[in-house]
Amino acid sequence: MLYARYSALCSKNEKKKGKLGRSRSVHQLEWALLDACAGLYNEVMEFATAPETLSNPLAPLQTLPNPLRPNLLPRGPLLQHCKADDDTIIGHLKVQVYNLTSLGIVEEAFPGDNSVVQPDVHNERNTSIALSDTIDISKDGTRWIKAEISRQLASLGGKFLSSKKFPWNTLPGELTRQGMMIKGYPEDVILPGEYHASKSKGIANLTLKEAGEVIAALKAGTMCLKKVSEDKQAQILISECPVVEGARPPADSVHPAGRRLFANGLSDRKGLAREKPSKAVTQRKGKTSQKAPAFRTSPISLSDDSNSDDASDPPIGRPPPRRPFKFAQLPKQQKEVVKQKEVISLVSSDAQSGSEDGATKKADSDYEDKAMSKKRKAKSEGGS
Repeated sequence: MLYARYSALCSKNEKKKGKLGRSRSVHQLEWALLDACAGLYNEVMEFATAPETLSNPLAPLQTLPNPLRPNLLPRGPLLQHCKADDDTIIGHLKVQVYNLTSLGIVEEAFPGDNSVVQPDVHNERNTSIALSDTIDISKDGTRWIKAEISRQLASLGGKFLSSKKFPWNTLPGELTRQGMMIKGYPEDVILPGEYHASKSKGIANLTLKEAGEVIAALKAGTMCLKKVSEDKQAQILISECPVVEGARPPADSVHPAGRRLFANGLSDRKGLAREKPSKAVTQRKGKTSQKAPAFRTSPISLSDDSNSDDASDPPIGRPPPRRPFKFAQLPKQQKEVVKQKEVISLVSSDAQSGSEDGATKKADSDYEDKAMSKKRKAKSEGGS
């Protein structure tokens, strides 16, 4: 049936063109059409008679002597599996035949030109770069992190198994499988596979501060993906070398070394050593022998005459004389003499009365002696 339809189309085409004989192009078209019909018939027969398609009810059709017997083509499997009737199959055949005929004509016109123009291959790296550039980091930082890590992985010739779900929890295993590692992972950020809450949420476990630190490290280039050698890849596989190497802790950190994450999920603090504290260098200014420049003083005018014709330059004042500055030593401090405090003795009343009596007796004896001496002197003067 198919062959009869194609023969009718070919004859109708010749009658429309008004050609009595068959031209070369018509013969080529007809033979190409017959070849296409034969090939399609064989494919349909193989598909229809496959054991997994049917329970082999069409096995006798495989031994047909003439493959170009479309009237024996089973219509049931064609409609059931190909979902197309005869007209649809004819339309597909016409497109294929016209394409083959056109290619044959071009090959006859240019027999020596066998160069094939390769189609433009979609560059995943450029796509990832454009994606990471178009994402708003302030609104969706985790999405930018996923795009940037995927871009670096694609630039090194790798690719994640799933393009829909980012393997944050299984990132060490993915990098180990592709022979890569992460260097310079930020210090105060949870490692891939860790989480703050009781349940892991993938890369959404990162807080805003942690996501900002990862973004800053990726932008600065301190955190990046590296391709490792085959020897080191074997060491990473058996967890002798880390798959994620953390950055150096700051100088004021309590940890002496950075973190390391291995392929088996274990981590330790035996990575890069802590940064050394910066030593502030103080410099003393030496004595300079340069003389101070002469200052140019401008005179102060107290007159209100602004239209004066005297436009002479103001005189240049001399700087004050320079005298060497001498340091005066402070006078030595004199030692203060501590005065002894006066001691006041308190005498009892009995002792005081005894002393007064003794003094009174002594005074009386002195008075008597003086009186006796005066009397003797008076007698001696009277006798003479």
